[in-house]
Amino acid sequence: MYNQIETKLSNFIRFGEVEKRVTEINSQTSVVEFRNEENFLQQQQDKKKKKKKKKKKKKTLNHEIHKIETYLVEDQKKGKKFQIEEFLDTNQKKEKTYSKELDEKIEKLIALKLLLDSFIINDFKYDNIYKEICIDDSMDCPDLIVFGTIQLK
Repeated sequence: MYNQIETKLSNFIRFGEVEKRVTEINSQTSVVEFRNEENFLQQQQDKKKKKKKKKKKKKTLNHEIHKIETYLVEDQKKGKKFQIEEFLDTNQKKEKTYSKELDEKIEKLIALKLLLDSFIINDFKYDNIYKEICIDDSMDCPDLIVFGTIQLK
């Protein structure tokens, strides 16, 4: 009977060792599974972080592009404004030059009228006076030619 108890005890001890090994294997498996789950979760977090970084980088890039586009539009507006101002300045200079030339021609015509009126004041009578004002754009001032006869009263 002692042998039987010893056999049973030895089987029980072996069974305990097997159970202990199974428990160790299970706990090792659990640790490995836990690490695998931990790695998987870490990968998921890394993917999320990468996506956030990409979104942030894309948003920053879009913002920079928008700033550059805004700058270019403003620069084009300034360029157009400068061209318009330059065009207006040129036209204003031309207008002043043209106005000055007209004023000079008017002064010369007034001088001619005064000259002709002075003939009447000095008791001269002029008949059949043909007046012609020849204006040549290549000359600085118009040439004045008066044809006709002046007779005393």
